[in-house]
Amino acid sequence: MTPLIIGVLVVSVIAITVFALAAALLVYTRTLAGTAVSPTLSLPGAGAARSSVQDLIAAYDVAIDEADRTQITADLAAAGVVSLTAIEGEAFDPSTQRAVATMPTTDAFEDGEVALLHRPGWKDQAGIIRYTEVSVYRYIGE
Repeated sequence: MTPLIIGVLVVSVIAITVFALAAALLVYTRTLAGTAVSPTLSLPGAGAARSSVQDLIAAYDVAIDEADRTQITADLAAAGVVSLTAIEGEAFDPSTQRAVATMPTTDAFEDGEVALLHRPGWKDQAGIIRYTEVSVYRYIGE
């Protein structure tokens, strides 16, 4: 590939990323301003309310500032949505976690344990909204 094509691809990826971040934060800002459906109406089958919860979760995923994440978490909690996390070294739990990658280990005792948290999961009274995304250790021998 020529340097020009590589440059165009890099600029395109950056532009798409910036656009996605801006869109998620705009949705979050509009939700706080009351121009979107309130996430407190998150009930099973309430499509627009469920969409607002999904928008808040997307905003959480792209928020850089910890204060923003704290506010979004509080907004989700007000809607009855709680965060699901995973701790490195705990046993992988397929009922709340999804393995998105594996990491090799030579320690047989680590096999099947959480190696890394990628994204928190979320649940409400109706069940899992998004599974916690983790990497899991897999024993490869010595």
